[in-house]
Amino acid sequence: MEAKDECQVPRCMRAVSSCSTSLTQPHSSACSSRQASQLDTKEYGSRSRSTSSFSDQARGQFLDEPSWCSKLSERDSDTTHFTDPSPRAESKQVPWQAVPHEQKGAPDSSARTGCVFAGTFFEWFCKRLWRSDLLEYNFAALDKVADLGQGTFGKVTLVWCSQTAQCLALKAVSKAMLTQRKLQNATRQEKTIMRRMDSPFLVRLAATFNGDHHLYILMEAARGGDLHEVYGKEKLWGLQGHARFYSACMVSALEYMHSRCIIYRDLKMENVVLSHKGYAKLCDFGLARFLWPSIGSAYTICGTSEYKAPEINTRTGYRSAVDWWALGILLYELVMGNTPFSAESAEEVETRATLGIGEIIPEADARPWCNLVRELCQLEPSDRLPVRHGIDALRQHDWFQDVTFDWDSLHRGCLMVPYDPQLGDVRAIGHFGPKKDAGTEEPGFVCETEMAWAEDYEDTAGPYVMEELSSS
Repeated sequence: MEAKDECQVPRCMRAVSSCSTSLTQPHSSACSSRQASQLDTKEYGSRSRSTSSFSDQARGQFLDEPSWCSKLSERDSDTTHFTDPSPRAESKQVPWQAVPHEQKGAPDSSARTGCVFAGTFFEWFCKRLWRSDLLEYNFAALDKVADLGQGTFGKVTLVWCSQTAQCLALKAVSKAMLTQRKLQNATRQEKTIMRRMDSPFLVRLAATFNGDHHLYILMEAARGGDLHEVYGKEKLWGLQGHARFYSACMVSALEYMHSRCIIYRDLKMENVVLSHKGYAKLCDFGLARFLWPSIGSAYTICGTSEYKAPEINTRTGYRSAVDWWALGILLYELVMGNTPFSAESAEEVETRATLGIGEIIPEADARPWCNLVRELCQLEPSDRLPVRHGIDALRQHDWFQDVTFDWDSLHRGCLMVPYDPQLGDVRAIGHFGPKKDAGTEEPGFVCETEMAWAEDYEDTAGPYVMEELSSS
């Protein structure tokens, strides 16, 4: 897939792999009033909700799941807690239900065991039977507020949902383009991954729709802006307090994904967005995939060159350790304003990365943040700090402990944010990158039978994604 175009930043360059699936940088104008224009419901038409997902056999094949996992519904959820949408919940509800994994009595057993379906089948069945927190989203109830991003496959739009009285993000992707580039399974997997995740540090999925020419993904709108643009506009480069907070959010996001056997593979500043409260969330799961313990390793070469771990390019196989390498690169960029291996070409970037971070940050540099970058960017994947010593060793690193970083408050959503987007209006947006011209590339003719794979993509029943009603 095409990668995002990189905007002007205080770095030499940013080389991007052709595999990246990101939609492009959103547009920066704030929108404080609702526009009257409504989404085009003509294309969506009167399609009825699909009552069945693609076959269990097909799901097992493209997810690489064990055979018993392939019999579980695509919309299985690992948690049952979503925010109550009623106004009375505003003063009582905590921003989210996340519980630190080390806390005694944490309800999420799968996080501790490292498997999505760690509970018994009976527990899974009860969750499915008694869930009452799902909403049937109506495409006609979405009104356009502003364009957020434009890319080769489609665009992202900020929409007002009259059913929940809040703004959501609507991502539209061209079915013809996906079909031509043989990205059907990747698109299905992105939806499945988003449906199975519910974390305050990840952009959450609300519903999916199947139009005549596009697939639509309705999701949480992180209106505070993307981290790269926020840093550039607010001059936050080098502020370690900010870097520590956003790095901690990403630690929690990656820990959550890895505990569910999912690797992300595309961590970079542009894929980190801020909520209206200022908390950081991962978005764009186009390159994420399930990597079950029985599978072994992944081999696909993908991601952004300046963030890619060396083992991705060697075709020798890799696992979740690639995400911890990318976190080290992210931390370096937050502090220094550029990535450590930036160069004139992607090939040169990858060559420099194979020499190791020691060429950039020598062992003699004893600053805590430098030590953490070295620990995360070890050339040997098994030597990276969270892989070798566990996630607690990362949380207890000197860079976090020197200021007694409060991980528990972070997970409860009550830790003071270093930067407040200050979005007073519920339709306002923060700093986003400039809108990209999608170009003139048009998909060739694709017959209806070739797009039949998308018939079961629609899934209009989803959780309440109530960011606006979360308490402080």
